[in-house]
Amino acid sequence: MSNKKKKNHVRNKFIRDNFNLLAVIIFAILSAAFITISYVLLAVPIFACGAFVILEALLAICLKKVPVFVHIFTIAFQIGLGIYFGAVVFVILMVILYLVSMFLLAVWDRA
Repeated sequence: MSNKKKKNHVRNKFIRDNFNLLAVIIFAILSAAFITISYVLLAVPIFACGAFVILEALLAICLKKVPVFVHIFTIAFQIGLGIYFGAVVFVILMVILYLVSMFLLAVWDRA
């Protein structure tokens, strides 16, 4: 086995063995970035940012095994509320967080 193939095998094994940790780290970094963006640029109170991040994670966990149309309805409802309350950019950030959470949970279940 060549040196390059050995490195790829070791890297793939590391990712496979530690995927749960990597998924949590990715979610934490993305959450911190979205909280910072919302607080600094959009002037959303820090408590509200953190609460929405937690609610999006809980929503993703609760709706993990439902059909796709429920996710589409949930996202459309969130965007509609964002338009109604004038917080479209903040809601778009939270929808992105919801989608990333759903993706990480789906991959986590397959691992």
